[in-house]
Amino acid sequence: MICEECGQEFEPRMCRQRFCSHECQRAYHNRKGRETRAANPKPKLIKCLWCGQMFTKVNGNQRYCSEKCKHEVEREQRERYNKKRYRGVPLQKEDTEELGGYLGLANAIVKQAAKDYRRALRELVRHPHNESAKGDMRSCERFFMGEWFGLLTTLDPDALMQKLRKEETAKGSDLMEQTIQKYYRNYLILTRRINRFLELKEIWESRAEKTSGELSFMPRSMPTENKQELAVCKMIDYEALVDELVDELVLLRKSAKEYMKLTGSEDIRLQEIIKFEQ
Repeated sequence: MICEECGQEFEPRMCRQRFCSHECQRAYHNRKGRETRAANPKPKLIKCLWCGQMFTKVNGNQRYCSEKCKHEVEREQRERYNKKRYRGVPLQKEDTEELGGYLGLANAIVKQAAKDYRRALRELVRHPHNESAKGDMRSCERFFMGEWFGLLTTLDPDALMQKLRKEETAKGSDLMEQTIQKYYRNYLILTRRINRFLELKEIWESRAEKTSGELSFMPRSMPTENKQELAVCKMIDYEALVDELVDELVLLRKSAKEYMKLTGSEDIRLQEIIKFEQ
């Protein structure tokens, strides 16, 4: 089959598939939308939310007169967001003067690293796929296991990290239970849908094998060849749906395995998800 957007030949996964990828599908509909709007222009003057100038609105979502104004708004939003984040927060003066001199600075650095590690663990308990939190956690672990940490304090880095993990795990026990329930609920939904689609696929597969005689599940006026073709299309569609659900289940299994390794949980529901095999 030929893609209606890029013109490349591809093998469709469903009978009604018209595009080789989601990118081509989006590009096709975006282009058609632009052509429709260009053929039927509806000029409308509005006020830019950043600079206050009046401009002609091109699409329904436009709120700024130019890309420059849009980038300025995005920059301000990022700055406002970063101020609320813990990253980049400098050491406080009282932390360095509490014990005085080098010892005070060393304790303040270790204290700040422990705070960052706690925040990263807390964020990963809520969102195990947060790449930023994973990076912060690895950065803190490298600091704890590095030579500089040994020069700043005599604490055992392994014992410190284990204690911080244990404390954050205890605080997030309720949140952990909710997360496990969410994993298990998604697992049950996916497995039930997979089993149902497999049953339907087997039904249509058995019907596709019937190449003669009148079939009660289709109109009597339909030729036998068309009946068989319809059954084969249904079978292919259900097979594609099963493949998509299996991919989602594999990702869920991987996520549950990472979450189990991170939290140290041995919940039987997570173990059931991890034991799933494609």
